[in-house]
Amino acid sequence: MKEEKIQLPLATFVLLAYNQEKYIREAIEGAFAQTYKPLEIILSDDCSTDSTFLIMQEMAESYGGTAKILLRQNYKNEGVASHFSSVVEIADGDYIVAAAGDDVSLATRCSDSLKLLIQDRSLNFVDVSAYEIDADGNEIDIKTTFEKGDIDLEQFIKRSPIGLSGAARTYRKEALRFFPPLNFSCPTEDTTSVLRCLMLGKGCLIEDRLLLRRHHDRNLSGEASMKTINLDAIERQYKSDINFLAQVGKINETKRKGLLTWAIKNIHWRKFSQDISNSSISLRKIIAIIFLEEDFSISEKVSISKLYLKFKLIRLYKIIR
Repeated sequence: MKEEKIQLPLATFVLLAYNQEKYIREAIEGAFAQTYKPLEIILSDDCSTDSTFLIMQEMAESYGGTAKILLRQNYKNEGVASHFSSVVEIADGDYIVAAAGDDVSLATRCSDSLKLLIQDRSLNFVDVSAYEIDADGNEIDIKTTFEKGDIDLEQFIKRSPIGLSGAARTYRKEALRFFPPLNFSCPTEDTTSVLRCLMLGKGCLIEDRLLLRRHHDRNLSGEASMKTINLDAIERQYKSDINFLAQVGKINETKRKGLLTWAIKNIHWRKFSQDISNSSISLRKIIAIIFLEEDFSISEKVSISKLYLKFKLIRLYKIIR
């Protein structure tokens, strides 16, 4: 008797780009190399001012594989969060494989991530590990820590595990579409989408290196961007999503208040980190935080101290160099 072949669900590989003409070709080659079937690939440009979209058009037209290709471009620059939401709304796949225009996904990224999501319905996202590369594609020795395993809302609130990365994530679309689109002013889809997914289920981090993550001076998640990111807008998004879940009866009032308290504290902590990196906080303030601030745990106070010392040493090095 002939064995019946199991039909796998459709997945959508979402490649988001903005002014990445130097890297977009490699990123698209990674998308086209995916072994998972059936696959939809959305090449989406956020109104680039360079030749990024022209390269996307050229490669879409010359593609000869089996995946369904959708090429699109925003009429105006929306920013990463709104751009991401727009593409999620039009994706036909049951799963969303998120990718950035400066990274390169390895061939089995889709299949290895989806295997876990298909097997475990409680999982709403899977993050993979990555090889770190420089602007020219050379592997670089960056000391990274990756905490593999499942993660739930309680763990995330207590301490976000090291290794979470929006550009290395595959989502269950059902979890993303449960919420309204991200606010236009929100500067990131990363932690906001993680919170959304964990309020409805759990996530997973796997140590398989299925991505080449590129480091260059224009990284959206790089140090320069983190110094100016609008944290107030992220806090508003957190609160909006928490209140939405309460309104539709997914969480009770006690849970709502607890999550809102966490959101305020999380942004409070991130603002201190931002101030330290911008050298706009004094040693006196750091000492006051360590000995008088009750909102931060001991581990958070240690992290603040380390961060302050790190940036002071970097600044000193630049002066004496």
